[in-house]
Amino acid sequence: MKLRIHIAALIFCAAFFICCECDWKGNFITVAPEAPVVVKAKVLGFFKKNSPPADKDVDIDVKMEVEIMNVFKGKETRKKIMIWGDNGMQCRPYVSAFKKDAVYYIAMNKMNDVDYYISVCGEYYLKVKNGKVKMQGNNANETMRDMTEKEFEKLLKMKLK
Repeated sequence: MKLRIHIAALIFCAAFFICCECDWKGNFITVAPEAPVVVKAKVLGFFKKNSPPADKDVDIDVKMEVEIMNVFKGKETRKKIMIWGDNGMQCRPYVSAFKKDAVYYIAMNKMNDVDYYISVCGEYYLKVKNGKVKMQGNNANETMRDMTEKEFEKLLKMKLK
C-alpha cells in the first residue's frame, strides 16, 4: 500500500512540474498579434485568491485589477478588469512583477467571461517608464529596443492589422 501511495505521489509531482513547460514565443510585437486582447493599462491594486476578503490559505497576491487606457485588439468595454497571475502552478507571471500605478502594454488571454491571464511563454507585457517602452529582441543575440510610446504604438498598430 505504501508503494502505491509513493508511486501516485511521484506521478502527481511529475505531472505538476510539466504543467508549466513552454517554449519562448517571442517578443511583444511577435506575440501580440496572436493574443485575443491587447491593451494599455494602469495597475490599480493586487488581491489574494478570494479577496476581498482574503483567503487565509493563500499568502501571495494572485490577481490584479487594472484600468484599461486603450484597447488595441479584441473586445473589452469595461474600464476595469481583473488579470490573474501565477499561484505557483501555472505558466503566468506573478503579479508581484507588476507595480501599482505603473502603466503596461499587455497581450492577454481570456480566462473566463470576466477575467484574463498573461502567459510567461513570451514577452506578453511591457512596462512604460518615463514615456518609453523597452522591448526584448526575439533571440539572445538581439539587443533590447527603446522606443517612445508613440513609436511603439505605431509599430504595434501596424503589426496588429
